[in-house]
Amino acid sequence: MSTAPTEEVATETVVAIDPRQVQIGANVRLDANVDKEFVANVREEGVIVPVVGYFDGDAHYVVVDGQRRTLAAIEAKQATIPAFATRRREDADRIVAQMSANHHRVAITAAERAKGFEQLAGFGMSAAQIAKKTGYKRPEVDAGLKVAGSDLASKATERWGFLTLEQAAALAEFDQDADALQALTVAAERGSGFDHELQRQRDKRDDREAIKAFAEQLTADGVTVIERPPHDHKTILRLNQLDDAEGNRITPETHADCPGHAAYVTREWRWIETDAKDDEDAADEQEQVTVATYVCTDAKAHGHVDRWAGGYGGSTKKKAADMSEAEREAARAERRDVIESNKAWKSAETVRAAFVVKFLTRKSAPKGSAAFVVATIAEEGHWLSDHRTPTKADELLNGGKARMRADRAKAAENVTEGRALMLAVGQCCAAYEAQMGTHTWRNVTPGPARYLAFLAANGYELADVEKRAAGLDKPAPKPRAKKARKATTPPPETKAPEGNTAASSDEHPAA
Repeated sequence: MSTAPTEEVATETVVAIDPRQVQIGANVRLDANVDKEFVANVREEGVIVPVVGYFDGDAHYVVVDGQRRTLAAIEAKQATIPAFATRRREDADRIVAQMSANHHRVAITAAERAKGFEQLAGFGMSAAQIAKKTGYKRPEVDAGLKVAGSDLASKATERWGFLTLEQAAALAEFDQDADALQALTVAAERGSGFDHELQRQRDKRDDREAIKAFAEQLTADGVTVIERPPHDHKTILRLNQLDDAEGNRITPETHADCPGHAAYVTREWRWIETDAKDDEDAADEQEQVTVATYVCTDAKAHGHVDRWAGGYGGSTKKKAADMSEAEREAARAERRDVIESNKAWKSAETVRAAFVVKFLTRKSAPKGSAAFVVATIAEEGHWLSDHRTPTKADELLNGGKARMRADRAKAAENVTEGRALMLAVGQCCAAYEAQMGTHTWRNVTPGPARYLAFLAANGYELADVEKRAAGLDKPAPKPRAKKARKATTPPPETKAPEGNTAASSDEHPAA
């Protein structure tokens, strides 16, 4: 029950009121935005900051400031909430007060949230308890604690207010990689593409670590390891294109004693044949492997013959020696674009798959789903029956657990019409995903373009390489930028960067 003073309140008085018995005065907010997390917090902690209002002539409490807290308290079934009882104001004065109060409120910063989570953890509270008590989501609490434990991430949140806790926590993964830190900070400041850039940097880091480990093993075996040379290098040639003076093929074994014997290490994607109990589920998949390519560092000087020197039989492709400098640079730029775009596509696949899996858990299909399904059936129906589609559907709709054909059909039984349509959307997504690959970005085709546009319309942020596949962006190949000097400890005090740095030293995968 509301406790109403018997006389007009001249000064502010704190009272306890029943939120179900109050009236909401004129308010500038169009949407109170009472979300589940806020209600859960009020249910756990109650209303901490008193609402502000007055008692009218009938002794009813009228809320002037605190509409959202009051509505959350009602939903959380709070018996009473604290309130300031003040003198009554005219409607215009109330609106002015509300706008002034909201205008001058400053949201707690990411750095302050991280510090608060750290202090609560210091009192012995677990991450789960902190989330429950404060109303913040568990992933944000986990990220905040990770930020608090990283000097670099903590300083980054203090200096760069545009960083979220999740983004700052990601920076902590790369505290010894200045190039990655700059690229991620640029994406965060730009406000788009951070998830794709993060996956890209993680993939590059994994590649570097795998290449380093493989190279160390080769060195231990007595093989000289070099950086990958340009594809048109004049003296460093791959052994698989060399013959000896008698015309015999040269192999790593027969070449081991040559002074020019060396190798470079790359990461490649290769097709593998998977075993399947059902022919329907048989599928070709790709795996990433670390590969050594053996070379001679001065093939001509060591008496080797390049069997490709005359070019491929019947090939009309102009050789590098016959190109002008501008043509050679254009060819190199095009090759770099292919290499980097292939890498970017593989990174984007990871981010896109995570989005699609979550998207397909919806209870009802979003607007445009029926048209998307019909267009897929009409134009790409053969993809739906492709042998790779069921396996991909299991990955997206069933957490990777394989199902038999009958089990997949049963999944659509006893569900709402909206969920059934969502399952159909999932089958279509699987059909596209099973067909798409690093070849997809090179040419815009209707099916993948339709699929990517559908995902984008439902909240997925396309990577640049996916925009190319969707026909939304067709950047021309750019000349290579100069490699940035590596730093062992990135300075978090430096000014936020204005652009991406040059590609790192692992930018050359196997062609």
